[in-house]
Amino acid sequence: MGRIVWALLLGPALAGCATNVDVADTLFVQPGKFDLLRCQDLVPRAASVAARERELMSLMERANQDAAGPLVNAMVYAADLEQVRADQRLIQKTMREKNCDAAAKPPQAPQPNGPAARRP
Repeated sequence: MGRIVWALLLGPALAGCATNVDVADTLFVQPGKFDLLRCQDLVPRAASVAARERELMSLMERANQDAAGPLVNAMVYAADLEQVRADQRLIQKTMREKNCDAAAKPPQAPQPNGPAARRP
């Protein structure tokens, strides 16, 4: 009986040691899911995932207007939202690892110089 109590007390204490591993992410996202994508592919994927998160948040807000909204959110939207957010974190991590910061910024249009640029 004493061993069970110690195991129950020691488990959560040791769980704090695993700060680099996000358990929720490992449940929702396959590790390395975006590793084979290039920066040019990751940027639109990140935008798509962000749009999906906004869509889910909007659906959840509308569901909350009904009395059964919290139940609907928990049963229908919560898992999808966690999946999307885990994807976002993994995409951002992959983009940082691949140094995609420069690729994430859209190319700037060249600034016209000279007399031809001043013509109406």
